[in-house]
Amino acid sequence: MSLEINQKMVERLCAIPWFQNCGKDVSNLGLKVSSKEEVIKRNSSLKWGNTVLDFQGDLTVKLCKREISHEGDENKLWNGLVKEWKQTYLPQLDEVWCTKLEELGLNTKEVISMVRFCVLDIVMTDAYRSIFPVDDFFERLLEIYESGHLPCGWSGKKDKGAFYIY
Repeated sequence: MSLEINQKMVERLCAIPWFQNCGKDVSNLGLKVSSKEEVIKRNSSLKWGNTVLDFQGDLTVKLCKREISHEGDENKLWNGLVKEWKQTYLPQLDEVWCTKLEELGLNTKEVISMVRFCVLDIVMTDAYRSIFPVDDFFERLLEIYESGHLPCGWSGKKDKGAFYIY
């Protein structure tokens, strides 16, 4: 059993123009947030945090079901992948995020923590993509980051909602 962080995903993340389009038109990506105060409020909302956790939970449930049905025990690799991400790749991106968010006046503990968490979930979802299909929530999240925006909330129900985006 071999699972690893996809280097193409790391390169994709490093190439993102982090937050350079915050406050500008969000096209068809989601619902536009107009002020920094609203970004901070939505980012700190229970609904946003719970939505991200719920989609992450879907992935871990699939992994547990695979182990229970003796199809695979890839879930045992989760902690090692997270550790590798945090030690090897996170510091470089974290510096960029903190700098860019500080320039925007959004370098709060809550905002940076949510960016770290969301990007970790993007990386983990990508690592497990070869084992089973995954929901497109994290791919859509990545598209928002790649567009230079900051996802900061969720409107609607889990499966029929929309991102709030700055």
